[in-house]
Amino acid sequence: MRDYLAGSKREWSGMLTGFVGEAVALGHLRDELDAAQFVWQLDGVYLSHHVSRRLMRDPEADARAHAAFEVLVASALPGQAPDPAGGKRATSPQIEEHP
Repeated sequence: MRDYLAGSKREWSGMLTGFVGEAVALGHLRDELDAAQFVWQLDGVYLSHHVSRRLMRDPEADARAHAAFEVLVASALPGQAPDPAGGKRATSPQIEEHP
């Protein structure tokens, strides 16, 4: 089960990273945008919303997720300041396969 879920997550993240890369190539997002980091942050918004809405039953979850998404997208638009990390990002460890 874990291998299936990890594979699905890899495929989903890969697809989103490709879409972000296409948006960069088309000039919709800034050239120096780290697509993998953008997708990682987008995933964080999704997971935070899921926990807040489903587990915590937070009535503000939708509004907070929407606001976080808007900030994420706005920071990726052309003309915005580069990543405060200077374009450096953590390397992604490979997800271990378990028998």
